[in-house]
Amino acid sequence: MHARRLLTVTALTTLLAACASAPTRFHTLDPVAPAALPAQRPLLVPVRVESVVIPPELDRPQIVRRVGPGKLDLADDDRWAGPLDELARGALASDLAQRLAPGSTVRADDPAPPRLLRKIDVVIERFEGATAGPVTLVVRWTLLGDGPDQVPVRHEERIEVPANGDIDGTVTAMSAALGVLADRIAPTLR
Repeated sequence: MHARRLLTVTALTTLLAACASAPTRFHTLDPVAPAALPAQRPLLVPVRVESVVIPPELDRPQIVRRVGPGKLDLADDDRWAGPLDELARGALASDLAQRLAPGSTVRADDPAPPRLLRKIDVVIERFEGATAGPVTLVVRWTLLGDGPDQVPVRHEERIEVPANGDIDGTVTAMSAALGVLADRIAPTLR
């Protein structure tokens, strides 16, 4: 009887340990060093990353990865440290600031300068890693001038960055993809 009770307690303990959830890990997007030296002369009209729009299927706390055609996986134990649109806007703004001369960018939370200001609006159509492949960033971005006679300039980009198969590799590659986007945007602003 004692052995049977010990076996039951051991089985119950093992079952409870298996049911315990893994700790939640929180991730953010980090700025990435530029591929080339930053510009030396400041822009005549500074620029601000005004908005980043994320598709609804990615606009959630969990990190989303593609597992196959038409299939996404939500990592329950790996979450964003804040809203993905805000993390992406902050990382992209920091990336641009590293690629342009000082005084060329205005952060989203800074007051607008008393002079003209150009704005960048970003619409992300796809921004996820595959469980066994690269991170893909498909984006449309628009440069808006400050005056009524300014014509918006629109661009489309597709960026793929290699990533290893784990969540940390996916998040690092997502940061790198935003850095590549900043590398492509910066020369158009000069």
